[in-house]
Amino acid sequence: MTHRLRFLPLALILVGVTIGLAVHPSDSPAQSGASVDAATVARGDARTMRRADAALRIARRARLIARRGLAQANAVLATAEQASADAAAAKATADAAQTTADAAQTTADDANDRLNAAAVASDEDPTAVTTGSTADYVDLGGPSVTVEVPASGLVEIWATVRFDDPSDGQVALFEDGQLVPIPGQELTCSPGGTLGDVLLSFSGGAGFAQTLSTPPAPDFGVGCGVIGSAPGSVLFDRTPGVHTYELRYADCGCEPGIASFSDRLLRAAGRE
Repeated sequence: MTHRLRFLPLALILVGVTIGLAVHPSDSPAQSGASVDAATVARGDARTMRRADAALRIARRARLIARRGLAQANAVLATAEQASADAAAAKATADAAQTTADAAQTTADDANDRLNAAAVASDEDPTAVTTGSTADYVDLGGPSVTVEVPASGLVEIWATVRFDDPSDGQVALFEDGQLVPIPGQELTCSPGGTLGDVLLSFSGGAGFAQTLSTPPAPDFGVGCGVIGSAPGSVLFDRTPGVHTYELRYADCGCEPGIASFSDRLLRAAGRE
């Protein structure tokens, strides 16, 4: 009896616990579930925060990269603009150089033209030619030269002719087949003939020959020309351009027989 009473309090405790569990069977599981839900929410919030922090860091890094890219783009643009300015300056320099070169070429061309015009063209023929024409000057085969008369219109002429026995001839200058006029010589340079515009003339008579050269100065009443074969120049005012000059011949009829001419020389040059 005493032994049974010893275990009575323990039995009562067990009964009480059993009754408590029966009365509130869901109190402990409910509290456990609430704790689980709170932990889950907390873990979700933590993950969200970590993701937000990561996204923010990515955004900040992207902004930094974008700023660097913009700075590089601005630098490239500045370099391109400077290159464009340099190219424009180089083109302007090249254009100026080309203009200078063109001007230099024009100057050189002008100088060459002047040199070409100033160059003396010369032709001579020692053989004798004859004519009995007193009505017109005759083409006996030159000599002839072609030169360019510059813009000044000035051309210098040198000529030498030997008047063979009987030395009664006249020589005239022709340009492109037309007689070059030499006014004012009618009374002094036509020794008995009817033709004017005489460049050289002589009438020394039979048995007498004479070499005469320009200029056509009166020669003691027997013609025009300077004695000897050292010609001086005669300056003519002609139309600018390329012209061919030649000597043509006539007989003045001063002596019997036909006129004969030899050792004929003609030179010409344009002059500014």
